[in-house]
Amino acid sequence: MIEQQRELFGTQPVESRARARRSDPVTSHEAAQAVNLPKVKGQVLECLRTFPHGATSYEVADRLGRPLVCVSPVFRRLAKDDGMVRESGRYEQADTGRRRIIWEVIS
Repeated sequence: MIEQQRELFGTQPVESRARARRSDPVTSHEAAQAVNLPKVKGQVLECLRTFPHGATSYEVADRLGRPLVCVSPVFRRLAKDDGMVRESGRYEQADTGRRRIIWEVIS
């Protein structure tokens, strides 16, 4: 199946490309194509491993020196698509009063 997707959509398999919604502007689609998703996923995963009690996407983005919008979507992909991280069931309270998910690596 992946080989068929490569033939239809280019050389990268679907799982290794960043995504943009159909309704997003062309600049979002261009940005998604420029992202090296496997590299970003690896960086996020390795960074999360340095937090023994888990971390929020904000903490990981800060430590990596990357914008939150580049890091945050990777957590769902690492959880849902790869099964490498999960929500810990714990939350951090943000200054805004909203809760932030604390993610953890699945050992």
